[in-house]
Amino acid sequence: MPAVNHNRKLLLSALLAALGLTGEAPVALAQQGALEEVVVTARRREESLQETPVAVTALSADTLRDAGVRNLAQLNQIVPNIEVSSANGTAPLANIYIRGVGQRNTGPNIDSGVGIYIDEVYVGRPDGALLDIYDIQSVQVLRGPQGTLFGKNTTGGALVFTTNRPGEEFEAALGGRVGNYDRHDGNAMVNLPLTDNLFTRLAGSTVNSDGYIKNLYDGDKVHERGSPER
Repeated sequence: MPAVNHNRKLLLSALLAALGLTGEAPVALAQQGALEEVVVTARRREESLQETPVAVTALSADTLRDAGVRNLAQLNQIVPNIEVSSANGTAPLANIYIRGVGQRNTGPNIDSGVGIYIDEVYVGRPDGALLDIYDIQSVQVLRGPQGTLFGKNTTGGALVFTTNRPGEEFEAALGGRVGNYDRHDGNAMVNLPLTDNLFTRLAGSTVNSDGYIKNLYDGDKVHERGSPER
C-alpha cells in the first residue's frame, strides 16, 4: 500500500509538471482574487470592516458615483434596511428610517430616531438634511442602536458622512448635467495647497430645474428647484 501511494504522488507530480503547474499555484490564485480591505470608522476609530461587530454598509466615492447616487434619498437604491424620503412631498426635509425606526414628524421639538453626522458633527434637525452627495470620501450606514458611541437620537441607527480632506497635491474637477424641464446641474471642486503646511479645498454644487406642474391660473411652475445645495 505505501508503494501504491508513492507511485500516485509521482504520477501527480509528473502531471503537474507537464501542465506547467506547481504546488504554489493555488496560493498565487488566492492572492490574486483577494478582496481589497475596507476601512470603516463605525466605532470612532479606523478598523477593518470584517472586524467591526456592527451592521454597517460602507460606500466609497467611487461606489456612489458608479451607482448614480447623487442625493441622500437615493441611498434607498443600494443600501438595505433604510428608507429615505422627502418630508411633505418636495421639501428638503429628510425623513429617515432604518429597520423601521425613525420619525415622520419634523417638528422642531421632536427628534428623529436616526442620527446624521457630517465629519463627526451632528445634524440636529431634518431641515436641509436631504443632502446632495458631492465631494464625499465615504458614507457609512450603521444599522441598530448606536447610542454608546454617537449619543442620543440613534435608536434606529446613524448615517456617517466623511468629506474629502484638503491634500498636498493640486486637484480640480468640473461637472454638469442637463435634462428635460430645463434641468441643468453643475458642480466644481478645487484642492489648492497654499504652503507646505497649509491646504484648502473648496467644493460646491447647484441643482436647477423648472417645476413639472403648471398652475393654469397664473402660469407659474410648481416643484421647481433652483437653490445651491451645498
